[in-house]
Amino acid sequence: MTQKKDKIQAIVYRKNSQSIEYLALRRTKEKGNIWQPVTGNRDPQDTTILECLKRELEEEIGIKNMLKIEEIHQFTYKGSGSKKGIEFNEIVFGVEIETSQKIILQSEPYIEHEDYLWTSYDGAFELFDFVEQKEALNKLHKKLS
Repeated sequence: MTQKKDKIQAIVYRKNSQSIEYLALRRTKEKGNIWQPVTGNRDPQDTTILECLKRELEEEIGIKNMLKIEEIHQFTYKGSGSKKGIEFNEIVFGVEIETSQKIILQSEPYIEHEDYLWTSYDGAFELFDFVEQKEALNKLHKKLS
């Protein structure tokens, strides 16, 4: 029997009068050293997927205040390796924050990301590794442009 798990992905962005910038997080070497948006698993204490999203934003980048949250994409995939037998349902949100909002990378109980970068659409598209991340970024950027 296949186990099913919900996950979130948050493409965080900020707008100023001339441009839109997207946040890319670089995972530690132990976690693949890849650039990605905020991601996370829905925990048992998360009563809704939005609760999961807000918890992950606070845990991973210290964000509590969001200007806008919008669901932009959804996909499923089958886990591999130690996650074989699990079907993941990933919901991707666009999350707007204030331009002055500070990003604080998580340091407890463990470090998941070691760097971050605000970049253009083209920069984020180049940095993100996975097709679904690029597709979600593209959908969000088209909505915002």
